[in-house]
Amino acid sequence: MLNLKRISAGLSLVMLALGFFLLGILSFINRPQGELVLASALEKSCIVVGSAVSVLAGAVFLFAACIYWNR
Repeated sequence: MLNLKRISAGLSLVMLALGFFLLGILSFINRPQGELVLASALEKSCIVVGSAVSVLAGAVFLFAACIYWNR
C-alpha cells in the first residue's frame, strides 16, 4: 500500500511538470503574429512572461519529482 502511494505521488509530480511545461511551450508557439492581430507591446510581453513562468513551474515540479524519486 505504501509503495502504491509513493508511485502515485511521483506520477502526479511528473504529470504536473509535463502539464505546465507543455502549457508554456504552447503559449510560445501560438503567440499572436502578423498584422491580423494588433496586440500591444504590453500584451506581447505578458504572453512571453506567462509562458516563461509556466515553463519554470514545470521545471520546478520536475525537479521535485526527481528529488522525490531519489530519496
